[in-house]
Amino acid sequence: AIADAIFRVPGVKRSTHPLVSVLAVGARAAEYTRTHPLHASEGPESPCFRLYEAGGKVLLFGVDMGNCTAPHVAEYIVDCSYLRENVRNVLHVDADGKRQFVRLERYPGTSQYFTKLQPYLEKVGALRNVALENYLITLFDLRTAVDYAVERLHEDEQYFLHP
Repeated sequence: AIADAIFRVPGVKRSTHPLVSVLAVGARAAEYTRTHPLHASEGPESPCFRLYEAGGKVLLFGVDMGNCTAPHVAEYIVDCSYLRENVRNVLHVDADGKRQFVRLERYPGTSQYFTKLQPYLEKVGALRNVALENYLITLFDLRTAVDYAVERLHEDEQYFLHP
């Protein structure tokens, strides 16, 4: 419902990735969504990577960090080997409007263990949780989350693949 409401905001921009497109609103919306690499959905030149570079924050409504794709940026920075093992076939429309199925060269897996970042982010003051009636609202600093995740992935590339 939230994505649907944002999609209706005047001036909203949408990235072109066929599986994980991003909506952006505001003065930098076009900048964040101008490119979205097909084979590196959260890698360099992606909306999430740009948000990381800009020191942006992520706001989650009613879900925890296990439902957030933004920390996948760390997996692309480290170039985790499993990105190449988790390929998908997608319907892609190129710039000329030609529709074709493309096998993605790299694609992230589950985000369910991104919750492992939360204790560290709380400890350093980079994450806040607020309960509004029955809904959890979480705000966290993406740069802090990704930088910490990169450290963990350098120690253990499988860090996000197990509890």
